[in-house]
Amino acid sequence: LSYGPGGLVFEGTLTGAGLNLEGSDLGTLVARMVYRDDALAIEDAVLRLPDGGEVRLSGSVAFRDPGSVAIEARAESYPLGPILSVAGIRLPIEGRLKGVVLLSGRPGAPSGRATFEAGPVSVAGVAFDDLEGDLLFTPDFLETGRLVLSQGTGRLTIRGGIPYRDPGD
Repeated sequence: LSYGPGGLVFEGTLTGAGLNLEGSDLGTLVARMVYRDDALAIEDAVLRLPDGGEVRLSGSVAFRDPGSVAIEARAESYPLGPILSVAGIRLPIEGRLKGVVLLSGRPGAPSGRATFEAGPVSVAGVAFDDLEGDLLFTPDFLETGRLVLSQGTGRLTIRGGIPYRDPGD
């Protein structure tokens, strides 16, 4: 930790254990980061659960106006519950996720893309063999390019968009 011409400078490793968000266990965190000139570079961060599920993060956040964010997250056998909690989404779904999420834009209103697979999963208590999907999202809209739930030989495919912010906001 030091103070340079651009302000506060931090380069090092941040660790944490027993992390949770609204009752969802996020696991332990080990993150190599650099903070310099009002910008945070996440060189490598890993959220790891005791059972082996993990999310790896890298990217950057610029805090100086107007600000920007560019984050890549890669999940491997990580429970859907904590991921949805971080996104502020409550759905009756259980399962473990493998996939990639890319976020970019302004810190208060990022856009992004997610590609994922999970299985087996349970949606509102109904068991499915697999869930696969591609999602595009903006601060106001979620679009499913492909969202497929499979059970045996049956498949349920969902396509379309969902506005999730009140137009008056």
